[in-house]
Amino acid sequence: MIFAILTALLWSVSTIASARTAKLLGAARANAARLAVAVVLLAGWIACIRGFTWQGAGWWFVASGVIGLGLGDIALFNAYSRLGARLPALFTSCLAAPLGATLEWAWLGTPLHLAEVLFIVVIIAGVVLALTPDRHALRHDRAFLAGCGFGVMSACGLAVSAVLSRHGFALAHATGTPISGVDAALIRNLGGLALCLAWLPLTTAVTPPPKARALLPWLALTALAGPAIGVTCYQLALAELKVGVAQSVIALVPLLVIPLAWAIDGDRPRKRVWAGVALGVSGVVGMVLTR
Repeated sequence: MIFAILTALLWSVSTIASARTAKLLGAARANAARLAVAVVLLAGWIACIRGFTWQGAGWWFVASGVIGLGLGDIALFNAYSRLGARLPALFTSCLAAPLGATLEWAWLGTPLHLAEVLFIVVIIAGVVLALTPDRHALRHDRAFLAGCGFGVMSACGLAVSAVLSRHGFALAHATGTPISGVDAALIRNLGGLALCLAWLPLTTAVTPPPKARALLPWLALTALAGPAIGVTCYQLALAELKVGVAQSVIALVPLLVIPLAWAIDGDRPRKRVWAGVALGVSGVVGMVLTR
């Protein structure tokens, strides 16, 4: 459980840094750049410690990266461009946990216990309370509906990639060749980077080259907190926790971003948002205590 909580904390920091990096580089280039930096950092760490070994289960982590860090993130950034930040975060946070839990149960035969289901509902209720926009923010034009579709695709990508990682860990354990969280993170990032680089020439957005002094701190922070250390903690969480449990804890990310955005950008939340944050955190606390 500690790795799932660490993932949520790290990814909330990465979200703020990613937003700054995307403004400077453009969304597609920023995503590819942070994955490339993370791959270099993880590969260097593994080479210094013990060396990298490839195993048959590695292909499941490649697929997890292609779907989660590749297709999922591409869909998420397309949702951001049409809906802003709040609704895509709502879609991803609320749908990834139940979708992942259902897929894991159907494919791997791992059901959730009643207490886990109840606390997942509490966490998702907190996310809904905090992130649901006012009625005047909802539209019915084509761009809005397309953004909603991309938000659902992002949640599906996150759910499917989590189950693929779970299957990869199970297969590695069954064959007597367990894989570490760092190795799994590196392989997953490689899969995501490959798809992002293939997608990059298809993007049309062009941004002027930013100053290195403005870009490098944010790029380093999003790479470390997101696909490097964050994804490593995520893989370690999936090695031990059911997908529904892990994803419900990680659903706290947009809630944890709220106080960070207030501290950094001065975006002061309303009382309803704080109530949602409190409800979501209480659900995670209950989940930890029951385990």
